[in-house]
Amino acid sequence: MRNTFNKIKKTLGKDAAQKFANSAKKGFVNSGSGTNGIKYLEGSGVRGYKYEIKITGKYGGARAYGNLDKNSGHIIFSYFTKDH
Repeated sequence: MRNTFNKIKKTLGKDAAQKFANSAKKGFVNSGSGTNGIKYLEGSGVRGYKYEIKITGKYGGARAYGNLDKNSGHIIFSYFTKDH
């Protein structure tokens, strides 16, 4: 997530990067709207990714996407976009 965090920070600023970090720390949330956190993406996912970190508010359109790394058991968020 470190590279993705740095990309968020470079693209949207330190405040947005901190919001994404806080959402990641919060953990899994329901798929409903209006909630910060990690969301499991049903079906084939988005762009081949099965998880996203979403935030609400000013940066609500931005998303970080990732997949489960079977070796480590961690979700690796490796793709960031300003507009989902």
